[in-house]
Amino acid sequence: PSESDLARYWLYMMMVNTNPFQENLAFKLHDHFATATTVLGSANRHYYIDHINLWRHGGTGNLRQLLLDMTRDKAMLVWLDGISNRDGDPNENFGREFFELFCLGVDIEYTQADIVEAARAFTGYRQRYDSDTNLNYIEFDPDRHDHGEKTVLGQTIPAQTSGPTETDDYEAMVDIVLTTNEADTGVSRVGQWIVRSLLEYFCYADPAQNVIDELANDLRD
Repeated sequence: PSESDLARYWLYMMMVNTNPFQENLAFKLHDHFATATTVLGSANRHYYIDHINLWRHGGTGNLRQLLLDMTRDKAMLVWLDGISNRDGDPNENFGREFFELFCLGVDIEYTQADIVEAARAFTGYRQRYDSDTNLNYIEFDPDRHDHGEKTVLGQTIPAQTSGPTETDDYEAMVDIVLTTNEADTGVSRVGQWIVRSLLEYFCYADPAQNVIDELANDLRD
């Protein structure tokens, strides 16, 4: 598809869906987990169909599953250089945005060392070319994944001694960030960040902290 094809595809879904909130929320999540088609050439622009449907079908589901699917989304892997992130040469782009834009906010809880360790955890995917379809595709390559021990936000992801199936670093990263709580109140940091974003989009600007905290706990529960 061309870029305009993709835009028309989603606009059509927005107009004909009998549940317009599904499309409104999906559009909001697309903005929160920001990507664009500008880096997707003609051979991999088809990734965006699944990217759009990720928000459409997962937007009102389980947040843990949505975050995990987002880390492996093909358009996201291209957009934030996940396909270039490999053992021995980590790329920090996705790891940084995972904390700063997607889950926690700017300078909340994490350090530069956490970003570096997260980048190591998010290694392994690569892009290949299919000469039969004239399209690119993405696959996980265990040889490109960093199997060593990582420490992120004070929690340790054990080394993988028997291959990538022993410990799923992508799942470990999502679980670690979801268990990051504000020390004084015990309120989920991810819940606060997501809830604030949704309130400001659907309701009003500058929501009160007690409202954010209450809804963040509801989301976590």
